[in-house]
Amino acid sequence: MIRPVPRRRLLLLLMALATFIAACTDTAPNEAPSSAEDLPADAEAPDTTTAEGPDRDEPDGESVGTERTLRELAPRTTGPLTDPVRERSVGCDPDRLAFFQDDCQPAAMIELSELVAGGPGPDEIPSIDDPRFESVTGAGAWLNGRSPVVLLEHEGITRLYPLEILIRHEIVNDVFAGEPVAITYCPLCNSALAFERTMDGPDGPEVLEFGTSGRLWRSNLVMYDRQHLGLWSQFTGQAIVGERFLGDALPRIPTSLLGFRTAAELAPDADVLSRDTGLDVDYELTPYVSFDRADAKPTFLRNDPDDRLPPMTRVVGIGRGSTSVAVVLDHLAVEEIVELELDGDPVTVWWTPGQASVLGSRRVEDGMELGQAVVYVARHDGSPLTFEPAGGGRFTDHQTGSIWDLRGRAVEGPLVGTELEPVSRDDVLWFAWAVYRPETTVVGDP
Repeated sequence: MIRPVPRRRLLLLLMALATFIAACTDTAPNEAPSSAEDLPADAEAPDTTTAEGPDRDEPDGESVGTERTLRELAPRTTGPLTDPVRERSVGCDPDRLAFFQDDCQPAAMIELSELVAGGPGPDEIPSIDDPRFESVTGAGAWLNGRSPVVLLEHEGITRLYPLEILIRHEIVNDVFAGEPVAITYCPLCNSALAFERTMDGPDGPEVLEFGTSGRLWRSNLVMYDRQHLGLWSQFTGQAIVGERFLGDALPRIPTSLLGFRTAAELAPDADVLSRDTGLDVDYELTPYVSFDRADAKPTFLRNDPDDRLPPMTRVVGIGRGSTSVAVVLDHLAVEEIVELELDGDPVTVWWTPGQASVLGSRRVEDGMELGQAVVYVARHDGSPLTFEPAGGGRFTDHQTGSIWDLRGRAVEGPLVGTELEPVSRDDVLWFAWAVYRPETTVVGDP
């Protein structure tokens, strides 16, 4: 005779099984560390000097087991979020982060069980809230020529943000000519994105300040705003938990990810984010050694990765209107130029050498060569342009013979002084692009 298992015992068995599975799979050999304590022996961990976060509670052992069990049962969503799970919060303390409250059912686009604890708690990866800058010449004393930097032009100001600093902080709350912006980086996806920090709230425009929540969604950084404790997806800039801005997205600001030498030549008067952050950290060392190797798997992705490409394949992800494309970086490096049509617009994708991976070797300067990719609308005065490489990191259009640099500026020829319209793009790992944009078209083979 087979006796039914009581529900309480069944739940305990499920919890035990989920805990065992998580213990076996959460940190596989050679995969990315889940916390500073799990870093490889040859890498130096970030100084996670704890900032005062909104809530320092941590769940007890039973709650952790329950969370893992619920995570196993939670839906594995892909694609954009359009409909909320709940539009109103029930039983939530607005002064505490929702995932620390057992009885809280927050207004949300996702179930809280879809969030994964990445190791550090809220603000234990400290954002930079009072950034300091130095000249390109000064930064050249410590930055290698191939060191990756985010180039951001906004409100007439150009600044460079080295990834070897961003990888330790993930968020910089900055201000450009009075315009608050957030420069963000998720090492698990290699997504370096910038957003405006001003949102239209119920009482008018509000300036938000962001910190790291310690949670991940789709193996991507989840930010929280310190004003209302809402949770935001770094990859999309969308508010995914919290009533005030639920479903809204931060306005995106186009950026370029370039090697420092190239960026310095293009913008010699730029300000460079300083290593003077108040923390005693060796920024030349990466805490993510070998994370982007070809056979690695995304540690915190609950979905099965899209199998059209290996998960860690680097792609240039481009979304324009209703169309999205992933250009395989290795393919682009061979072709140097890829011409596309996206949502009715001619688009050109350019590549030149000169940038190292921040996720490969112990020292950033020893990282694998990735090169640099930029994307522009290939049109001038209403007419399409087509291009070919001109050498030295420059490109020539066939229609006028003008020479263009990586910033999309015509520097020689009939169109000198003209600038192409930049297109937002992501230098990102394939698994991340595919889980957010599953309908994407792939261009090139790895």
